[in-house]
Amino acid sequence: MLGRVPRWVVRWILVPLALLLVLRALVVGTFHVVGASMEDTLQPGDFLLVSKVGASAARISDWLGAPAIPVERGDLVVFRFPRNPSLVLVKRVIGLPGDRVQLEGQSGFDGVVPEGDVFVLGDNRTPGASSDSREWGYLPSRQIIGRAVMRLLPLRRAGLLGREHGP
Repeated sequence: MLGRVPRWVVRWILVPLALLLVLRALVVGTFHVVGASMEDTLQPGDFLLVSKVGASAARISDWLGAPAIPVERGDLVVFRFPRNPSLVLVKRVIGLPGDRVQLEGQSGFDGVVPEGDVFVLGDNRTPGASSDSREWGYLPSRQIIGRAVMRLLPLRRAGLLGREHGP
C-alpha cells in the first residue's frame, strides 16, 4: 500500500496532469498533415493546432437536445473518416445544413446538405487528389474533432489559419 500521497505530489503533479488531460480532451489538440489533398493551403508535414471547443460545445448541445453544427463555411476541419473512424483527415467545410450543393462536371450531384451534416472538400481539387464529400458523401458533424486554427510547423510557415472558401 502506498499510504498517504504527499500534498506536493497532488498540487504539482496530479492536478496539472488532470487539467492537461481535460484540456487535451475538450479544448485543444494537434494534427499532422500527411497527404496532398489540402495543397496549396496545407502541405504534407505541416503540424496543426486544432480547437476542439466548438465540437465539444456541439456535443453538449446535442446531449441537451439542441443539435448544433460546430463549424462554419470555410473552416478547415479535422475529423474521423466516416468509412474508417481510425483515420483522421482534414478538409474544408463548403456546405452547411440546408445548403444546396451542385458540382460542376458531375452530373446528377445536386443535393441539399442534411441536418447534422456538412459537405467537405480538399483544397486540391485536381480529380482524384482528395477523398472528400464528392466521393463518400456528407460528413456527419459528430465525426468532427475540431477546427484547425494554426500551423505550428514548419516554423517558416507558422501562423493562424483563417476561414476561407478555398480555391
